[in-house]
Formats: sequence, structure tokens, C-alpha cells
Amino acid sequence: MGLKLKFSFVILIQGHGDDMIRYDVFTPDFERIGWIDTHISSIWKECYYTKGSFSLSVPDTDDNVELLKEGNRIWRHGKRTSMIIQNSKVERDSGRVIARGASTLIRTQQRVLWPPRNITDAANDMNSIVREYMGDLSNLHIEDVSIVPHEFHTTLEKMEIYDALILLARESGCGCYMRFDPWNKRDVFTIYKGRDLMAGSGPQACVFREDMGGLPGTTIIRDISMYKNVAIVVGGTSEGSNIEPPVEIVGAGTGNNRYELFVDATHITPNDDETILSPRYIRRLRSAGVSALNSRIKRESFSAKINTEGFGVDYDLGDTVTCVSAQSKLILNARIMSFEEVSERNSVNTKVVFGEPELTIFQEMML
Repeated sequence: MGLKLKFSFVILIQGHGDDMIRYDVFTPDFERIGWIDTHISSIWKECYYTKGSFSLSVPDTDDNVELLKEGNRIWRHGKRTSMIIQNSKVERDSGRVIARGASTLIRTQQRVLWPPRNITDAANDMNSIVREYMGDLSNLHIEDVSIVPHEFHTTLEKMEIYDALILLARESGCGCYMRFDPWNKRDVFTIYKGRDLMAGSGPQACVFREDMGGLPGTTIIRDISMYKNVAIVVGGTSEGSNIEPPVEIVGAGTGNNRYELFVDATHITPNDDETILSPRYIRRLRSAGVSALNSRIKRESFSAKINTEGFGVDYDLGDTVTCVSAQSKLILNARIMSFEEVSERNSVNTKVVFGEPELTIFQEMML
């Protein structure tokens, strides 16, 4: 029997040489000031809709100290985003300079959602709120794209734009990032939907099979410690109203199989043309309950090893692929949520993380 679960799993590793890695360095104003082609170690991580990160360790030279200043950017050719250096330190004893930072999606942490914003489309409203609340930032362009609408009614407020984007991305299944455009000296905020490469999707399908040597050594961990299946949502009323706050019950479950969650949605109040009984208002309350339950579902943790050859070409960040394990009796359709490249000792290892917080079906098979 199928179960609706939240799961994640980590895919390791393909190694190859790092002879071609070069980091170009830019000022905060997008002026290229040099490059680094000799490093001790590095970690470069990009994510589907959360901020990426990097760590770079290089020899302690005057040039490297100057290049790796806080606020500067580094970029690798072929990567879609640049990284902003947030801290840098010089270790004289070890003879190295170490810089760490995050992808330019952190620019969305510079603004908050205020005044409140009504959301009706979890996909395309990601673009809208960046345009409305961050339009005053320099060197920022919002790419004009249209995603298949994802109806979702709620009101967002008193949070960073970054947190709002994560909420809407989880709901819609979309990804987002800041594309680095050094030629026009700007970041380009971009939303997109990963491809469907699951089994049965056509000749482009990407399937990793244990029985063909593509998925060895699987391990499964089941966790229900955070599980809730009924949300009790308490909404808000108009200012000065003596009406009892509305309550909506979202979900199902009885007796020993009922796990309740309280959701404070008092910030969601009826619009001027609504009452607490209006269908649109009730939908917004129920959406808040659904969103809360989506973060409290049964989890599957799944780990395995594959050869990541083909990553970036046959399948990429945000795509959904299929993993088949006869030994563990399961099929998992999983979205690629992040990748991490670790370079040290003249080799590069790539780690690809699939799954969480992608919602999907976990199917036990008779094989």
C-alpha cells in the first residue's frame, strides 16, 4: 500500500581531476579584479530553492588575501550563480587563507514582507514579491518567466523575502536562484520547474536501478516522530470585532490514529469584502493548515551510492528521477535538491542530494 511521505537521500560520489578549476573574483560592484587557479581545497554547493554555500582554502599570499575580502564575489565558469564572501581568515601557522560564504540568493534576506502580501499563485507570486519588495536594489534583474500556475491562498507578512520564497517553493515545487550575469553586471532572479525524468516519462527518463549496478548498498530509516495529520487552524477577525475567532479543522484521523497540530493563523483576517464565513477566507485558513501539515509528515531517509556521471547533462538540479531497489522492495521518484562539489588533493568528488522536502509516493513492490 502506498504512503504519502517526506523523504531524503544522499547520492555519492564521482571523482575526477580538478586541473581546470578556476575562480574569478569580482568586487561587490561586479568589477573583475583577478582570479585564483591554485587552491588547497574547496566546497561548492548549489540548491534547488535555498541558498548555496562555498568554502575555499588557498595559499597565504598577499594577492589571495586581497582577493578574498568580505563582500567580494567568486564565480566558476559553467556555474549558474556566484558566491558572496561572508567571512575570510588568514591562518599564518598553516599558511592558508580560508574564505566562506553563500550564494547570491542571500540578497533576498535584505528585505522583509511588509506591508502584508496576499498570495494566490504559489509559483508566479515568487517572481512578483521579489519585483515588488526588492525593486530598489541595484544590479538586480527579475527574469520575466511564466510558470504553470499553482493555486495557493494565504497572506504572508513579517518575514524575510528569502523565507517567503522557501514557503512558496515548497508549495509549488518550483526552484529559484540568482543567475550571475557578469557581462551586464547584475544578478538575475530566476524561477523554474525541474524536469520530469521519472520512469515512463519517455526516452529522456533517468532511472537508477540496483539490479543493474546503479544503486548499491541502500539503507532506509523510517521516522514518525514529527508526524501530525490533523490541523486545528484558528483564524483572525477584523480589528475591534467581538466575533469569536473562526476555527477550521484540516485533515482526517480518529482515535489512536489522530495526531493534532495547533496552527495560529490569527494574522489571516477577512478582507473588506469578506466575512469569517466567506469561502475565499476559509480557503486561506485551510491553506495554512495544509502548509503546516506538509512539514509534519512521515519521513523516509534513504541513502545509496551511484555514479554521478551525466549530472548536469542527462539530469540536473531540480529534475525528478526514479530509483529502483529490488533488495529494499521500493521505487522512489525523487527530486534533485542540491549538489556539492568537494575538491582536494587533485580530485573532485560530487555529492547529489535527492528528496526532502519533495512530497511523493513511496511504493513497496513485490519483486
